Amino acid sequence: MADAAGGAAGTPGDTVPSRNLHRIAFAAGLLGFAGAFVFGLVSSFAAGRGLPDVILDERGLGDTYFEAGDHLAAAAEYRSAVAVTPATSLSLRKLRDALAAAGSTEAARSVSARLAQSDPTDVTARNDLGLMLHDRGKYGEAVTEFERALAVEPTRAATWIHLGNALLPLQEFERAEEAYLEAMKIDSSSADAWNGLGAVHGSQRRFDLAVSHFAEAVRLAPDDPTVAGNLDKVRQLMAEAAEAGKVAEGAP
Repeated sequence: MADAAGGAAGTPGDTVPSRNLHRIAFAAGLLGFAGAFVFGLVSSFAAGRGLPDVILDERGLGDTYFEAGDHLAAAAEYRSAVAVTPATSLSLRKLRDALAAAGSTEAARSVSARLAQSDPTDVTARNDLGLMLHDRGKYGEAVTEFERALAVEPTRAATWIHLGNALLPLQEFERAEEAYLEAMKIDSSSADAWNGLGAVHGSQRRFDLAVSHFAEAVRLAPDDPTVAGNLDKVRQLMAEAAEAGKVAEGAP
């Protein structure tokens, strides 16, 4: 009886841990299923078009910072998004815009160089890449990028102006003049286009035309010191040329 009683008394004690073990096994099974489901979801998106926004909210916190004016914090968020999905044009564009807004022009243009590779039709990226090359003195390569941008969108006046600016140091004055004139067809009130024409004619020592175009640029952008400086400089060159002519005429 003692053994029977002991056996009977031991049965409930053995049942409780068994139930707990069953519960743990069931919970582990659920976790395993959920993990497999999430892994499959992530893998399918990663293999297709990249991680979805529900998993990587690249436009949430970054946009919040950007709209609040904290562009460096926004750039950090967008950079994190780019690190996870490096080929995503949206993340690269937002990172570029945040860096540009923060005043990090060179960094923004470097991002544009990546964006131009991932999305050849992005005109802004092509322009930024061209400007970066121009600033580094690689004028021929800059011309190529601006021409690629114009092949996609030929009606953007700024791109024609950038092209003209890159052609000037190459002394391709006729092509530069054509570029500025194309810009003026699109936007006749562009001070940059008038300034470019003035630079072309000044380089050709056609000072009367240069003065006329620089003067129009000053009228359109009276607060731009560069344009005003160009007008003063070409007037000085014009005066020096006239003085040199008088001296030559009076020479024996």
